[in-house]
Amino acid sequence: MLDALPDGEFVVLLAEVLFQNAATEPAELEAYAGRLRGDRGRRDQLIRQLVIDYVTRARSPDDTPHDPDLVRLPGTSRILTRAVWEARAAELPPRPPKTPPVPLEERRFRHTGVYRVSAIASLYRGRRYLETFLENMVSQTIFDQAELIIIDANSPEGEEELIRRYQAVYPNIVYRRMNYRIGIYDAWNEGVRLARGAYLTNTNLDDLRRRDSFELQAAALDAHGFADIVYQDVYYSFDGELDFDTVAAFGFRSDLPIVTPNNLLYFNAPHNAPMWRAALHPELGLFDITYRSAGDYEFWLRCAAAGKAFFKINEAHVVYFQNPEGLSTAPETRGVQEWRRVRRQYARRLISPFLTMSDEDFAAAIGGRYPASDASRFAQVQGALRAIKDRF
Repeated sequence: MLDALPDGEFVVLLAEVLFQNAATEPAELEAYAGRLRGDRGRRDQLIRQLVIDYVTRARSPDDTPHDPDLVRLPGTSRILTRAVWEARAAELPPRPPKTPPVPLEERRFRHTGVYRVSAIASLYRGRRYLETFLENMVSQTIFDQAELIIIDANSPEGEEELIRRYQAVYPNIVYRRMNYRIGIYDAWNEGVRLARGAYLTNTNLDDLRRRDSFELQAAALDAHGFADIVYQDVYYSFDGELDFDTVAAFGFRSDLPIVTPNNLLYFNAPHNAPMWRAALHPELGLFDITYRSAGDYEFWLRCAAAGKAFFKINEAHVVYFQNPEGLSTAPETRGVQEWRRVRRQYARRLISPFLTMSDEDFAAAIGGRYPASDASRFAQVQGALRAIKDRF
């Protein structure tokens, strides 16, 4: 039975059995399968080597603390450190003083009665960021077609008084305080239940959006009926006091890939401030509250497994604050463990069958020759496409 398995399928099963994980990265899967070439003796060698590697890692765990002053900009090879940030800050010309906002009591606001967007925020110990966050939300260009839903997870810092002041001017701010500490995905689910908008988005208290962020995302969903989730590149910041334009001037941003089932298994590209259709939840369910940090990732994989479409806005209109208080100091965090659990749950449903089928079946599927060449399957597909181009 084992000998009859294609190499790719064997590698996936091996990873599941040995490590309770799945070889979900296409390059990794193909690299292992490419070493086998149907040779049973090579399979025995691979099993032995993987077990040795696993035991070595288990006996010498990596206890290097997570560095809160370092971030890898997703989708790039760049590493941003606090030293690099400070050097860039010294190069930039001074920004003109910000014009103070109109006092809250002097503002006049009228909601249209139309709810295109519902923004959901989970609040716990957020007093330090709350006023900046509220100003950022109410300044959105389509806030008169939106609502902000704040779920207070029994925070002890007395944020309610400030929120009530904003509610007096902006009746589309919804505030719900829980009488016990709930997790972030519990809070998001409560926000989903309360939401009146056709589109939903999550908002972090210590992050920033450009004034037209909601408008850009909603317009993308309006214009592209096939899209279910929209996401974008993100600017990174080491200074929680700066406004959006100042952070953008630093120029440190991600370069996220176009989401596919394969690369979504490798990386959670929609992680920061996506917007999605509220209709996804009646069909696919709410966020899984058994996760504490990977519940959003699980939901996006659930969407991908159901054939839902992701659409990338190439313009960065969100700032992610590299908050040292929000980072774990250990590499083997619950987040890492949950990430592995999510991959294990969805790998089988999302790995392309072209990566696990036999060489003979793959060659037939792309109109190639068998025995297949030693080139990677990606390279073979590219060759098949070029041959079609040459014929026509």
